[in-house]
Formats: sequence, structure tokens, C-alpha cells
Amino acid sequence: MDGFLGSIACLLLALLIAPACSNRLSQAGTNRQLNTNQQSASNNNQSGANNRPHPNSNQPTGASNQPPVTAASWSIQLKTSGGFVGTGAGNLWIDSAGNFKYDPPKRPGQTARACEQKFTSSELQTVADAVGGSKPDGWQRPGLDVAAPDAFGYQLELHRDPNQVFNVSWHDNTRDKLPDDLKQLSDTLLKSMQLAAKKCSN
Repeated sequence: MDGFLGSIACLLLALLIAPACSNRLSQAGTNRQLNTNQQSASNNNQSGANNRPHPNSNQPTGASNQPPVTAASWSIQLKTSGGFVGTGAGNLWIDSAGNFKYDPPKRPGQTARACEQKFTSSELQTVADAVGGSKPDGWQRPGLDVAAPDAFGYQLELHRDPNQVFNVSWHDNTRDKLPDDLKQLSDTLLKSMQLAAKKCSN
């Protein structure tokens, strides 16, 4: 009789414990699945963040929306005439790229050929500065083109973009009447003419 009752008690205990254990096992499985899904979602989000392009990734380093600044092109020519011999001191043409053409004075009985070369950047800089600082609208003054005997004559022609051309003439004896900017420009061109003659003689 005692054995029978003991069996009944064990059976009831097993029936009560089994559902509780089953529920705990099921809940543990569910929690593990949730943790797995959350970890997977977190990994996917991190991967997406790493693969997302940076807002400035298509902008090159140091890039600018501003166009490059370039200096306006120009060319200038100085022609000389007169003097004691009457052949002038030579002619010089220069452009903003540094190209120049030098015509030496044509002495009687001598053959002189034009020379085309290029100034270095440092050699050109003084001319470019003088051209940039010039004010050709004020060059025309009365009495500039009045020659004294045996005086050298000068004819200057400046071309500026867009299609601006300025001409002025003077002589040695009227140099003091030149505007300061034109006086500076003419002195610079005469020095460049001497440099061009030296470069062409080498």
C-alpha cells in the first residue's frame, strides 16, 4: 500500500514539474533567438553606417568652385627713330607670355636682322608691372610730339584685351611732359630693349 501511494505521489510531482520545466526551456530558447536577431540587426546597422558614403566623399581635397584667376593678356611695341644718325635705337615688341621681337637699328651699310626670343619670368615681371600700373587714358598731352634737332622719337602702342589699343608718341626733348606712369613704362621698355639686344647677340 505504501509503495502504491509513493508511486502516485511521484507521478503527480512529475506532472506538475514537467510543464514548468518545459516553459522555462521554451522561454530560454525565445530569449536566445531574440538576442541573436538583435545582434544581427546591430551588425547590419553598423555595416550600413560603415558603407554609407561621406557627404564630402565626392569633393576632391582642396577643390574650389571658384574659377582660376588669370591675368589679362597684353602686347606692347616701342619703335624708335631719329637721333644723330637718324636710324633710331631699335624696336621692341613684347607680349604677356614673354615672347619678344627685337629689331636692331639699321646702320648705313650694315645688315641687321630681327631677333625673336623669350624673356624669363623674372625678366618679364618688370614690364608686366609697368603695363599693369599704366593709365593710358591720360597719355595724350599737348606738345609731346614736337621734335628737337637730333632727338630720338618714340612711338608706343599698347594692346589690351578686349580689343583695346592705345598709341602715344614723344621725343627726348618732351620726355619731361610724360605722365609718371608712361615715363616709368618707357624707361622699363628701353631697359628691356637693351636686354633683348644682349640676348640676341649671344
